[in-house]
Amino acid sequence: MSTPRILVVGLVAGLCFLGGCKERTHQRPAPDASAIARAQAVTSRPAWLHAHMPAHTVAYVRVPSPWTLAGATPTGGPLDHAAVGKRQLKIVAQLRKAAAKQPQLAGGMIAPLIDLLLSHLDSPLEAALVDPTGMPTPNAHLLLVARLDIGDAGQLQQLINSLPTPALHMTGPFDAKGDGALAMGARVHFDAASKRVFVLAGMHPATPAQMSAVLVGLGKPAATPPSMARLEPGIDASGQGLFAWIKLKGLASLAASKLPPSMSGALPGNLLDQADAVALGAGTVDGHGRIRIAFSAPGARLLGYLAPTLDFDGLQASGTPHWAFTLALPDAARMKRFEGNLNLELGPEAAKSYRHAMDKLKAQGVPSLQTLAQLLGPELVVFGDAQGTYSALRVHDVDAFHRELDTLAAKYHWKTGKATSGKARVHWLTVPSLLAGRQQAASNAAKSPDERAFLQLMARQHAHLYWSEEGHWLVFADVPQALADRAAADRHTSMAKWLHAQHYPAATWIGATAVNHNAQRQAYYAYLQVLQTLGDLLDRPVDLMKLPSATKLGLPEQGSIGGGLVLTQDTAALDLDYQQLPTELMHGKGAFTTIAVAGILAAIAIPQYQAYIVKSQFSESQVIADGLKTPIIESLAQSGRCPANGSAGLSPPDSYSGKYVRSATTGGTAPACTIRVVFKAAGAVSAPLAGKTVTFTAARTEHGLDWRCEAPDIAVKYLPSACRNP
Repeated sequence: MSTPRILVVGLVAGLCFLGGCKERTHQRPAPDASAIARAQAVTSRPAWLHAHMPAHTVAYVRVPSPWTLAGATPTGGPLDHAAVGKRQLKIVAQLRKAAAKQPQLAGGMIAPLIDLLLSHLDSPLEAALVDPTGMPTPNAHLLLVARLDIGDAGQLQQLINSLPTPALHMTGPFDAKGDGALAMGARVHFDAASKRVFVLAGMHPATPAQMSAVLVGLGKPAATPPSMARLEPGIDASGQGLFAWIKLKGLASLAASKLPPSMSGALPGNLLDQADAVALGAGTVDGHGRIRIAFSAPGARLLGYLAPTLDFDGLQASGTPHWAFTLALPDAARMKRFEGNLNLELGPEAAKSYRHAMDKLKAQGVPSLQTLAQLLGPELVVFGDAQGTYSALRVHDVDAFHRELDTLAAKYHWKTGKATSGKARVHWLTVPSLLAGRQQAASNAAKSPDERAFLQLMARQHAHLYWSEEGHWLVFADVPQALADRAAADRHTSMAKWLHAQHYPAATWIGATAVNHNAQRQAYYAYLQVLQTLGDLLDRPVDLMKLPSATKLGLPEQGSIGGGLVLTQDTAALDLDYQQLPTELMHGKGAFTTIAVAGILAAIAIPQYQAYIVKSQFSESQVIADGLKTPIIESLAQSGRCPANGSAGLSPPDSYSGKYVRSATTGGTAPACTIRVVFKAAGAVSAPLAGKTVTFTAARTEHGLDWRCEAPDIAVKYLPSACRNP
């Protein structure tokens, strides 16, 4: 498999490893609202505060109840059929009662916590940070809200005073209005009608008047912050999952003011100016689980340039795809807009460097980014199906693509053509080794015949591309036979429809999804084991025989794991998707395992290949230094001095430049004559060598002059053996 394909498959593995399952087959209809409400009454009711936010809220956090974390609460996923089952609810109710009656824990510090979390907590724990300034300051107050299955204020006071931390104990009983105070200075209010407990705390203790004002504000129509209302549905729509949100307006502007003047109006500064919030969490969205980190910056120009809208219409797979990786290439319109505003977006200096790099590519006959974007993309997909692994790239104008390819082939002596393989009309392209020139320099500097022979063999390695043209898609394979298999197969699955069925966002900038086996079933069985373990610990044995099987619940054998970076005009979000529980990531087999193995191999192969490239570039410094050693030795023998550039027939330092080397300066004090070779800047040479220096120093030995090589600023792994131990 070629290196680009290995890289793509490796990226698939990395993204898929972090993802989870999504359903691929039809399920039973979701339980009705009354069944869900009954189940939530036994396990955990949805969040309340997020829909009744106090004024001036600058941050919000929701922590699921233990029963939701265990998987017992219906959240809109496929396991809801198990969560609403009468037998399952009876088991949970019995376990909750048993949690408060453990003689082994009586009098212990952990008993009140178990009693509170497993027996009495009836909802997620919610917290809102309130600050009239509009951003977090030391004067902010934290409002905690939870629903507890407690009948009266006296029982709540007894539970609070049983907690192991004295600072959390109440200073006295609740008054007739349900108000009280904690020893730490926080105010407490208990609403017996709704069974909700409110706690208001801060660095500066809250007053009864402040608590009263907050409670009155909660009774008014909700004013959820716009950024929170926009971000929460994409992280958790159930009101049961983990969710955190913080307002950035003000904080981000302050950070933007600290940027250098050249960046204040450029892309980084604009992104910070527009940033209004960040949110993260793990919940249920559109019937499947999701972990997401989202950054909100409506109108940020960077998001406008990068946000894709992918359309895979017209591309077919053989059977059901096993996995797919997608990447959004630059869009022609956005690329044109970006390059038309370089000074604004990058700053004058960076814009100048960008234009210089583009001019150099143009001088070498390389198409501009705008030209490529007009011809190709933005859709690039690598996928595996019943016939094998393929890459596909959208082409907007097939004739223009071939004209550009023919021009490049003539200029760089590439070979191209068409042939027939089975039923496939295969286009092919052979590109001579891009390393031929640098390998020749490395071969000249090789210390042994074996090393020289190896480098010469590597210079013969060509790049071979094979593709077929299917409408507006170029479909690539490693060998033409794979394209013949594809042409002979029954391609009946639309990639566009398949990705949509996987809940794969059209705004995915880079991402992957892959088929997994038995993950949802294993997640359900893991939940049953949790119930069984809790039953043993709480001395309330659970009879699993009475609960339904995965087949009875209609859980599918196949699902898909996925994840990606999703960019819209307003947000940037990193998603990891699964079906019901994150524990699905620990189960399954098949394509997931195959891709993971490929990713591990890629993680090993790609760095080794990159190191080889850097070493071959480094060898140019040895070749240039070797050419300078002879005049230096002659001058040292004749005058006893080390010649500088401009004497003894030596040219100025910049005249000894190469493809990667910028200059070579001679000097030193006899007999320790030196050759100081400096590499070019980034872009002309690999990053590990950019701007770095290697020094060759002469030293007298019993056999004459010997040369030592030193490069302390370059990582040892990129150096030849002669430069590792000077």
